[in-house]
Amino acid sequence: MKKNFIVINGVIRAVGGAVMISLLAGCAALTGSDDVILARAMSNTSNLSGETIIPIKVGDKGPEMWLATSEQQGTLLLDRQGVSLDDLPGETEHLAVRHGVKLAGASVSLAATVDTAANRPMIVSVNGQLAHLKREALLPAPDFEIEDICLFRDRQQLIHLFLVDGAGRGEQWLVLDSASQTVMPRKIREFSLPPGSSSCTVDDANSRLFVLEEERGIWIYPADPESGATRKPLSLSHTMVTGLAAIPNGLLAIDPEQKTVYRFLLDADANVVENSRRSLSGIATPEQLSVYQPASDQHTASVFYLGLYDDETDQYFHSFIKWPEAIIENLPEAAPPVMVTVEPVVQTRPVGVHGDVADDPAIWVNHADPANSRVIGTNKKQGLHIYDLSGNELQFFASGRLNNVDVRYGFSTAVGLIDLAAASNRSSNSIALFSIHPDSGEVSEAGLVATDLSEIYGLCMYQPEPGAMHVFVNDKDGRYQQYELYQQGQKINGRKIRSFRVASQPEGCVAFDRQRVLFVGEESEGVWTIGADASAGTFLSPVVKTGSLLQDDVEGIAVYEQPGNAYLIVSSQGNDSYLVLDANAPYQVRGAFRVGINARAGIDGASETDGLDVTSARLGTHFPRGMLVVQDGRNRMPEATQNFKYIPWQSIQTALNLE
Repeated sequence: MKKNFIVINGVIRAVGGAVMISLLAGCAALTGSDDVILARAMSNTSNLSGETIIPIKVGDKGPEMWLATSEQQGTLLLDRQGVSLDDLPGETEHLAVRHGVKLAGASVSLAATVDTAANRPMIVSVNGQLAHLKREALLPAPDFEIEDICLFRDRQQLIHLFLVDGAGRGEQWLVLDSASQTVMPRKIREFSLPPGSSSCTVDDANSRLFVLEEERGIWIYPADPESGATRKPLSLSHTMVTGLAAIPNGLLAIDPEQKTVYRFLLDADANVVENSRRSLSGIATPEQLSVYQPASDQHTASVFYLGLYDDETDQYFHSFIKWPEAIIENLPEAAPPVMVTVEPVVQTRPVGVHGDVADDPAIWVNHADPANSRVIGTNKKQGLHIYDLSGNELQFFASGRLNNVDVRYGFSTAVGLIDLAAASNRSSNSIALFSIHPDSGEVSEAGLVATDLSEIYGLCMYQPEPGAMHVFVNDKDGRYQQYELYQQGQKINGRKIRSFRVASQPEGCVAFDRQRVLFVGEESEGVWTIGADASAGTFLSPVVKTGSLLQDDVEGIAVYEQPGNAYLIVSSQGNDSYLVLDANAPYQVRGAFRVGINARAGIDGASETDGLDVTSARLGTHFPRGMLVVQDGRNRMPEATQNFKYIPWQSIQTALNLE
């Protein structure tokens, strides 16, 4: 007799013994050895010409119903004996399901299938209590033949649909908005897959998309819509696998020639820590595989119902597996409870140039007319964009490769006080200055301040007293310089008044004028603080180090300032999130958040953020307590060049329980 395997403290150990296998919820009892799965044919399903069958949840026990596809009869809801309870006529194949979905106030299972005659994905709701199917939406046909589909429930409880093409293309669609409980299909992105991709499935909890490449093996892709184009091999030795089904922290895969089901368990880094298998009996050619797990067993990765399709007999089968429970070190964990999600309500027009282009925003508040305020964003290939609070572009300056930008108010000149924006100009290693009309918000070029830096990078401004203005700039080699601005004729110039440095590459910085301190970001190390005045010396004190919540690169930094308290917001680029701390010592961490999808407004989330800015000024209906603006490194839904996202501060305040 073959042995089972259990992973204890990261070590695979063999254990023996037989188990009694029994079907729950009224299914007949099955008996088998601990290494054999007995498949049981479903009655009345031999003439369906189907492909996939999936158990449907009704309550917390085993499956009372099964959802199936048929090339002649469409999509079918079957009872345990294979008798049709409801159907949607047509020609359908491929099937994916998510249970426990709220839709129009009802709890349903949400399914996706494909109308093969039109090559169009179809979204179907399955009301198990009423034994009823309803077509909710028919998506447009992609410009490729759909080879497989799979569903994904993300951190926001939004439901996504993946389409897989055998020629190596893929699409991701948002299909259900959990907040409004409505099906509203929107294409999020297109991406590349291996040629010969034939099957997919998603582990929701760990946002892992598994893709089967025929005659090569299985790949792991990130399923999150804001993720990058990366992949990792799970197994490139299982070349005859034809079907995949995600399980908690892992995957089941089926080999029809060997009549074998494989179980892969993965740790937090997606490394395989167990690769075990079970033989199938009672079925000739098991072609496809689906899995259902009762709610009472979802704390383990060991108890599953299987839906199987026999390609030789064109018949559906079901079975029940109890695998030894695995205790694995370094198992993936859900996001920490402080990692909440907020939604943007506005996005700017895309910058219009492909690549890593948009970088840093600054918010200019029109104190006379706050609703007429501006967002100023850098374009590190071309210049400076000026947007209104609706995201419309109002002005553009082809001023060179501008990287970081900041704003201050009331600079004293011969003609009176003006507002200024300063940006680091990588084309000339200089500080580009722009004046802002205090009433209209009209922006004009106001001069260049030369520096002796060899590779200027980050920038922020500081106002030590009314009428005065300083600019901090840094170099990729770690050097910081502080410049004092002054009027020279009709232009504005500057003089260097201090230098200091960090040990490695910096970029983001922000001056907290009220406290006369400067926060300095060192991309791989964390955030430091130093006095902002020229007489403050060169000593840097640590604020927060990179680690679990703040993951490098450390990028944009801003201060949300109000009379009673202030918060420091830092872009944690390594995990696509934003850290919030007190802006005063001891710099207590208040939490972290991600910027997710606003499905109702059709705005994607934000990821790979470089720069950000925040204000506490009341800016109208959307932003009564101010707003955060972040650069979005991956602009999607639909895919476009980079842009900036606006988030109401009150949503962050509520999510993190801030004052």
